[in-house]
Amino acid sequence: MKLIRKAALALAGAALVLGTAVFTACDSNVPPVDGDTPPRVLSEISVDTIGATTRFKSGSDAFTSAGLVVKAVYSDTDKVTLTDNDYTVTGYEAYENEDGKLVRGADAADPQEVTITVTYQDKTKTYKIYIYTDEEKLPPVPDPDPQPGPGTPKPLVIIPAGNQDTKVEGAGIWIYLDNKDLGISGVNAGDVIKNIDVVVTDTANNNEEIPIQSKEFNDFGAGDATVRLYIVLSEAHPNIKVNITGTINGTEYKGEVEFVEGLYQFDFVATAISLEPKEKSVKPGEEVVFKVVSTAPYKVDVTDKCTFTILDEDSTGSELINKNTLSAGSSEGTVTVKASYNDEVTATATIIIDANSLPTVLSNSRIEGSGIEVYISKDVVKTVPSKESVDIIGTLKTDNPAYKVYESDDLLLTIREINDQGTQFRIYFTQPDGLPAEAEATETFVITFDNVTVNVEFYGNALKSSSIKIEQ
Repeated sequence: MKLIRKAALALAGAALVLGTAVFTACDSNVPPVDGDTPPRVLSEISVDTIGATTRFKSGSDAFTSAGLVVKAVYSDTDKVTLTDNDYTVTGYEAYENEDGKLVRGADAADPQEVTITVTYQDKTKTYKIYIYTDEEKLPPVPDPDPQPGPGTPKPLVIIPAGNQDTKVEGAGIWIYLDNKDLGISGVNAGDVIKNIDVVVTDTANNNEEIPIQSKEFNDFGAGDATVRLYIVLSEAHPNIKVNITGTINGTEYKGEVEFVEGLYQFDFVATAISLEPKEKSVKPGEEVVFKVVSTAPYKVDVTDKCTFTILDEDSTGSELINKNTLSAGSSEGTVTVKASYNDEVTATATIIIDANSLPTVLSNSRIEGSGIEVYISKDVVKTVPSKESVDIIGTLKTDNPAYKVYESDDLLLTIREINDQGTQFRIYFTQPDGLPAEAEATETFVITFDNVTVNVEFYGNALKSSSIKIEQ
């Protein structure tokens, strides 16, 4: 154990509990955005204080971390117990006197609660100690082995990826579970699913319950270590919450999963981000709502964890930024907006303020596998078109020789669904399988219906530019 004095170690990694399902920072089995084989990486650390001293007599006791059990938790779910010299312990130093004894502050409560931080590599965990004068004022010692009450279900451990990502794809929901304790197999999966209740609610529409067409367990990982709960809805819903309850091999389980724009939400530290839209033309006075998606090591919406600023040197002087929304000023010109994640990871977007600009599709439009999703605000196009009235022409161009075989001036496209989602609607269509995700290619689509023409351009799977023209 290394006791670090007068040091500040600030990077935090913590477990996230959603409902009763347990999620960990950089959770297990998550593959990188690129590549099929996930490397073994450190996900988090755990700290057990049951055998450690957490109560110290003011002026009499020196701090010690003897008895701590610190474990490194890796992305393959392996746990390794660390030795004393592997990790550092900080947070007690300011309370030491010249003799190395812990002393309660003169104006502090009795007992005084102090946060101790354990750090291993870039992961941290905290626990509490008490510096006391009157022992009778100490809180009760917690039960070292609390037992759940009768009928209390165990948390269902949901992981961001098994053989593939936990995600929403079209009308399908893919939820991968850690199967080590569940014991679901190809032999008993059909019987187990009969005892599982799934409730899906639409978080974009007042949490209305969404009918489920089917559910099953399939897509087992190596050695049945993971299993996918595959749920099919009647139509696509990208913003949903899924509650899972039921009995699996005699044990009650409960879990909850949330998806935002089809992306599974869980805690981790991003090392690279993209800001969407990256470039957009708007009229003076219009608003631009930005979305930030981490691109490494995992792909997740991190908008609410970012700050947004306007770069002064590019400012026209009349626009305002409020959280992730830019209000274009009355002056025409170019504005650069910067999104910052953890004050270190940044991305920028260029907004052109032009009185003659056309409206655009929504920034959550994207390519996911062979599927293309184009979202249009009903503030721009008031009437949702029928599937039969929509026509789409697509082209694909690339400078990368590896992808030249996919170039086309007339992509074979199939319109799958037109979904009315309240304040917006989605046009969902597919192209032939085969083009690798994140490919260095530009795909352009012209969508026409009624008196509306929509031009959309993607690079890789990200929206690059768009425009909507409505004939009067």
